[in-house]
Amino acid sequence: MAEPRILMLSPNLKDWTCPALYYEQQAILNALPGSVIYGPGFQYNTNYVPDIIREIFGNDKPDFLLCYVNERRLLGEPLDDCIVRKYNLQGEMRIFPLGLDKVNVPKIAWINDFWGCSPQEWDRILLGNGFQFALATCCPPFTREAVFLRFFSQQVRSTVRFIPWPRAMSPIIYRDYGLEKVYDVTLLGALHPEGFYPLRNRMHRVFAAQSELRYFYQQHPGYRYTGCENALVGDRYARVINQSRIFATCTSVYRIPIMKVYEALACRSLLLSNAPCGAEFLGLVDGDTFAAVDEHNFLAKARWYLANPDELARVSSNGMHLFQTRHTVDKRAEEFREILSSLLEGREPGSYAALFTREQAVALDRSASWWEIRRVPIPSKMVNRSSYTRAVRRILSGLKKRLLKLGRVLQARD
Repeated sequence: MAEPRILMLSPNLKDWTCPALYYEQQAILNALPGSVIYGPGFQYNTNYVPDIIREIFGNDKPDFLLCYVNERRLLGEPLDDCIVRKYNLQGEMRIFPLGLDKVNVPKIAWINDFWGCSPQEWDRILLGNGFQFALATCCPPFTREAVFLRFFSQQVRSTVRFIPWPRAMSPIIYRDYGLEKVYDVTLLGALHPEGFYPLRNRMHRVFAAQSELRYFYQQHPGYRYTGCENALVGDRYARVINQSRIFATCTSVYRIPIMKVYEALACRSLLLSNAPCGAEFLGLVDGDTFAAVDEHNFLAKARWYLANPDELARVSSNGMHLFQTRHTVDKRAEEFREILSSLLEGREPGSYAALFTREQAVALDRSASWWEIRRVPIPSKMVNRSSYTRAVRRILSGLKKRLLKLGRVLQARD
């Protein structure tokens, strides 16, 4: 069978603060000959998807359409201002893509920051545009079931096949540069005072107060296109990690395997973090490929590894090997090709797709704990009382059915 051909929709993010998606897309193009990427910064003559397909494929069509565009854009919002300025987009061309719902091609949504939309908005994005699949860093086993249920409705979960999709990095940027280790501990990125990274906040406060540690911290430069300014991005960012014995981070309030997990592994720095959901499926083993910590023991563990350099070197080397064998963009592209081939042939896909099936997604309602769902943090701007009300009614309805069934069983025994 011929290799699947896909049409990817995305702006060109090569010079973005974090260009991980650009390198992932290039790896997919290399793995799937005949595939095309279309959008601002690439070929971009129209924003209307039916016309894009005619322009690229003529009377034919791709096997799949993979949409990398930020989810807010799929609600009709214009592209980010920095994208509009960089590519001098005018008028309607600032809104991309349009007409996704007008094409009869299997559509795949790429989902990362799932907390950016409410459940109702995800309904509009995924159901309104006719997505059949989602490559998602946001679904079990890489986040808690309660988190997944909070953001994605039963209708979405029964309609859209979620494929667990861990992030991947390019070894062109993230690698062992062979640099001298000049920092004991490094922590980079946003701290979010509202509590999105609670452990990272605590780590920063504690490490900064340890006068005997050579501690380096720099805040996130913001998501944007970078020019010639001396921002700590790209290989400059990777080199700092490579110069660090320990790289400290956390997995956010949602316990997801964020990009920094792979960045630390790739640059041969000891990853010091709480374990993300699904760590075992990623090869993350405490004391072997990373150091698992919590808010109580991270300082003691950091000091122990610094006092035992052979162990620190062993775990750091194991982590780098894990990255090189399982988490590069080329490896992920190979896995993506296998998943698409399986779907085209009507076979159940393996790889990460086998970790969370549609049946499992639908069945979550039956095992859900309302208390666990209610405890999931959600940004205040997205609080929607109606979604809470519907969830309460759904769970109470299930409880009522169970009580009625139990009553019939007890009555039969009498």
